[in-house]
Amino acid sequence: MNRQQLARNLATSLTLGAWTEDELRQVLTRRLPPPLHRLAPAIASRLLQALPWRYAPSPREVARELLQLPEFNRIHRFLSLIPI
Repeated sequence: MNRQQLARNLATSLTLGAWTEDELRQVLTRRLPPPLHRLAPAIASRLLQALPWRYAPSPREVARELLQLPEFNRIHRFLSLIPI
């Protein structure tokens, strides 16, 4: 899966619930493989800093921010190593 597609898929999940740090952490923990769960708090915090809105932004905006995060690069690298 390429980086943009992964970012769009994850962003869609993140924008379905409440736009709070706790909700974002929960969604990330559900969606990420167990070895990557420790990245969830940092990603949630960075997204809320970059997009400090009361309601969830569009998936496109979240995907754009995800692509900028070093933690997202780690997720992509990890998932790229898993054979399909």
